[in-house]
Amino acid sequence: MMLSVLIATMNRPDDLRRALLSLAAQQRLPDEVIVIDQSEDRLSQLACAAVNAEGPLVSRVRYFHQDVPSLVRARNRGVSIAAGEILSFLDDDVVLEPDYYSHVLAAFSVDPGIGAIGGSVQNVRFGGVKWRVRQALACLFLLNKWNGRMTASGFGYPLYHRPITRNTSVDMLHGCNMSVRRSAVDGDWFDDWFTGYSFREDAEFSYRVSRRWKVIMIPEARLDHNESRANRLSNTERKSMEVHNYAYVWRKHRGGGLASRMLFMYSLAGLLLIEWVEAIGKTQKKAATFQSALDAVRTLRIRA
Repeated sequence: MMLSVLIATMNRPDDLRRALLSLAAQQRLPDEVIVIDQSEDRLSQLACAAVNAEGPLVSRVRYFHQDVPSLVRARNRGVSIAAGEILSFLDDDVVLEPDYYSHVLAAFSVDPGIGAIGGSVQNVRFGGVKWRVRQALACLFLLNKWNGRMTASGFGYPLYHRPITRNTSVDMLHGCNMSVRRSAVDGDWFDDWFTGYSFREDAEFSYRVSRRWKVIMIPEARLDHNESRANRLSNTERKSMEVHNYAYVWRKHRGGGLASRMLFMYSLAGLLLIEWVEAIGKTQKKAATFQSALDAVRTLRIRA
């Protein structure tokens, strides 16, 4: 079973190097590693060259540069280049445990009905009173049921807030680590409506796979997602993108009638409520994030 690993990166050479070295330390080495770089300088290219010079991988890291920054276009370009039966998408700021791909490929081999697999992120844990309040409100307003399933309103999110302890069937996977059987996708890869940094492109893609194939997360495939601070959107930019991208996914997969519109608007109201509660008495930055979400909602045209 040939394994191709695809990494889209932009202006994170140090993170990329750590990710590549964790690939080099795998018990089951990938058959090819493809890096699609959208950086403004040559530092990421040099990081790939340095890893190649050390010679730990079965095949050299294949480096490609892309002038137009787009996570979706980078991933789709990687797909067009890759030869593997299993395509694994990684963020450039992850570090895999050495047995990560041993477990992923074993799961694919045991069950031919599995279309996609995600692992368990070990270093992301949320807690505290503030988090529990936000969690309860998200559940109440159908924003996230915390089970990796899409909600009736078209929201929901991949499981990410804690490590998983057992094989878990989900609708959506987090794009930081997502391995897909090529035959499960049949050419319908990432939706290029999503632009730039993107948000929700991973959930939308894996949701489509889950309509026809099993999509699971397995606890044995462990990794750290270090969530690099480099090259991230501001809070206001991200919140505006979230609102518009949620709306796009809703129209694509849940839109079509009055009940659907009402549910979506109900969840949007919950999203605004959460941002408003978090902005009360807080910094100017938090208030700006709420205003960005409100402005984005005002620009939407919610129709069947």
